[in-house]
Order: sequence, then C-alpha cells, then structure tokens
Amino acid sequence: MVLLGAAACAPLTPAPEGAAGTRPASEGAALDGGEGATAASRTESAGERRLRGAEPQVGDAGSQGYGATTNAEEDARKSPWSGFVNLRSRTRWADDLDRRDQDLFGVLGLDFDSGGSRPWGGKLLMRGAWGVDSQEPDSVFFGLEDTYSNQLDGQIYRAYVDAPIGHGLRLARLGRMAIYDTPVTAFFDGALLESEPVGPTKLVAGAYGGRSVHLSEGAPSDEWMAGLYTRFEPWDRGRLRLDWMHLSNDDRFGTGDNDLVSAGISHTLGDDLRLETDYSLLDGHSNDLGLKGFWVWPEEDMTVRVSYYRLIEAQRNLAFELNPYFNVLNSYFPYDQTQVAVSKGFGTDLELFGGVDIRRVDDESDIGRFNRDFDRYYLTASLPELLPLETALTLTAEVWDSPGNDMQTWGLDLTKELFESTKLSVGSYYSLYKYFFDVDSERDNVRTFYGELRCSLSEEASLVARYELEDENIDTFHTLWVGVTWRF
Repeated sequence: MVLLGAAACAPLTPAPEGAAGTRPASEGAALDGGEGATAASRTESAGERRLRGAEPQVGDAGSQGYGATTNAEEDARKSPWSGFVNLRSRTRWADDLDRRDQDLFGVLGLDFDSGGSRPWGGKLLMRGAWGVDSQEPDSVFFGLEDTYSNQLDGQIYRAYVDAPIGHGLRLARLGRMAIYDTPVTAFFDGALLESEPVGPTKLVAGAYGGRSVHLSEGAPSDEWMAGLYTRFEPWDRGRLRLDWMHLSNDDRFGTGDNDLVSAGISHTLGDDLRLETDYSLLDGHSNDLGLKGFWVWPEEDMTVRVSYYRLIEAQRNLAFELNPYFNVLNSYFPYDQTQVAVSKGFGTDLELFGGVDIRRVDDESDIGRFNRDFDRYYLTASLPELLPLETALTLTAEVWDSPGNDMQTWGLDLTKELFESTKLSVGSYYSLYKYFFDVDSERDNVRTFYGELRCSLSEEASLVARYELEDENIDTFHTLWVGVTWRF
C-alpha cells in the first residue's frame, strides 16, 4: 500500500538510522512519537542560535556563526512566520502475545522572527498524543502515555517570546524554554537574560530562573531552578564557560536542594583539531569529568573523534534533572566510558567508519540493569556505487564483549532511489541492550529488521513509513509508523 503512493513523491534525503543508545529517549524522540526527531523538530529559532553563542566548528570554514542577521532586502521578502505540522500513527503487535497497541501523535512547531537588526522572536512547540488502545500495566506495550488519566494527552515543549530590549542585552526571553549548554538541561517556565559580548575576550554573562518543567508528570512541578553562567575567550581560539545551577527538591526526593557548578574549556588548534574538557562539582563534591577531541584531515577525507567520560559521584536521591529515573534505576553508580570513532573516505567508491566503545562500572557489585560493563568494536563500510540500479550498500560488523554476553554480529542497509522523489531503505541491526527507562524495561540480544520509505509529496509536504521487526528472547515484536509532515 505504501509503495503504490511512491510515484507521487519528490526528493527527500533520509535521516541516518542509529542503534539504540544507553541514555533516555531525547525530547526530539518524544515529539516524534518515539522513532526520532524529524528535521523540522530539530530546527532552532533565531533566539536559540543567539543563546547558544556557538562558534564555527572545526572544518566548517564557511560558517558565519550564529546570530547573523540578513540584509534588509532579504528580511522584506521573508515571512516572519514559519513552522511545521507532523502527524503520525504507530501500530504495535506481538506474535505470541494477545496484545495490540495503536497510538496517534501530532506535533506543531511555530516560529516567529520579525527580522531586522533587533528582532522580536518567539517559538511554540507542542505535541498531542491519543492512545487509541489503552494498555494495562501488565501489558508489554504499557508506556508513559498509559499512565495519564485520559487517553488523549497534550504537552507543550516550547512557548516563549524573545524581546529586543537592547541596553547591553542580546537576549531577553520569557516563557517555557530549555537551555542545553548548562551542565544538565534546564527546562523551566521563567525568564532568561544574556548580555552582549564585551571587550577583547568577548565576555558574555547570563542569568535564568523559574519553575521546573517535568513533562512526564501529570501535575505541574513544585520545584524550581536558577542559574548563572559566563563564557569568554581568554586566549586566541580558546573558550571558557563557567556555570552555577541551583535545583530544588520536593518531598518525593527528600528535603534539601542541589547545587551544580561546572567549568568547560575548548581550544581549536589550526583549522583541523578541536579539544574540549568539562568538569563539575555537585554539592561541593566532584561529580563528573569529560574529555573530547575532534580531528579533521580534509586532504585524506578522514575524521577522528575521541571522548572519555567519568561519572565520579553516584547519582542518588537528587533533583529530578540530575537523576530523573531514580524511582526506576535507584542509584546510578560511578563508571568510565571511552569512545573512539574514525571515518575514512576513498573517493566515491568506499567510506569506512569504525571505532571502539568501552564502559566500566567501578565496582562489580554495582553492575545491574541499565548500569553494565561492555566492550563494543565495530566497522561500517558504505559502498554507494557498488551495486547496480543506483542502490547503496552499507555493511556493519560488530563485536560485543560483556559479562555473560559475547557476541559477533552484523548489520546491513540497502538504500534505493525508486524515483526522483522517493528512497527506500531495508536492513537490519543488532542491539546487545535496548533500554526503555520510562517503562522500567531493558531488553537484550535484540535483532531488528526494518524497511523505510521516505518521499516528498511537494516542496512543503513529506511522507515517511517505517516497519520494524524486533526478534528477541521473550517474543517477536512488530511496529509500523506512518507519518506526514507539512512545512510552511
């Protein structure tokens, strides 16, 4: 049925698929109903780009930086309003279990930018969900949507206004917002102020505060947060950021508050190498440490990414933002994780991408669900022109080494451009562990097979249909997604 409509589609490049990670689903995945954020839901408003204050990335010589304004002629042609509507259905069933689940999702994103040198701006991002088949707690398909009192549920992710106050302020925001550059994501209803860069070090200072937002809860949060930050460039091509966050607790997590202080340093060497480090203190004690390196070698079509993360302090009975799944995970114990990833291109015929991911929990007695040791080694080969009929082939070989689970496995993806407007992908990947924190579920040894069709119905509208079969120990599960997105 899906393929019959393919001839009506126009070009659309599919987003890459990734294996299941070890962290909770992102906000984008929640907006998208669980599969992953659409391109439209990942876009930033002009105010968010100004807030990020990001500098051009390594190897991005053409970047003009964030916050740049268009000229008057371009502003006159551009509508101040833009956005998208995404509608999607999800159907799930199992081979051996007498269970079936049907859910409908809708996402609305709306941006306003008046243009000019000092624009008014704003953003609205909201989602509605309808659990057509209500699931009982003992159902394998029971999820967060089934915990609410009504089958129809709505959530607001963004609803803020950016005002052009001036007088040394480059950003004044009021409403519901999220800040991602803070040590943990600050998601709250309140206000944010950020200064213009000052002096040769381009010193920026910011302050924010308001009532915390916990979308997974049925009632508004009684908690609050506040923070201060500054970032500046103390030397050429170097950047330093300092943060202080105060997070309140309510009776569910015990009495008292948490204070999180962090420092982040980055430095770019030439045009090819960027180094970063982050360190934080929680209530006066060492909390975590992160190191990252990113090297680009354009002449050889090669990139190298190296990262190290150390959780120093166990995450126990803390504020929601610091350990949102404490009631499921209990304590999250200290561990080390090292990742190395290398990509190398060989003209248009071959691209190799490989790496290693090593995770170690400090104390073997702390190993348990969601908190495991493992080694993962992988190599992916992309062959865009090997097969006939303009079919691209991607092959992945993986080795998983974990206590009680040693695996050598494979993944495959075939992508074919059926028409100028349509791409079809089929393939398979393996997950040693798939985590679903919000429903207290961990599945292991999961082989996933999928087929995905992406096409564009017009310049504004696109269609996505995806089928997944998950073969695991307890049963074989099926999921069918069908969605359409309209951009304006």
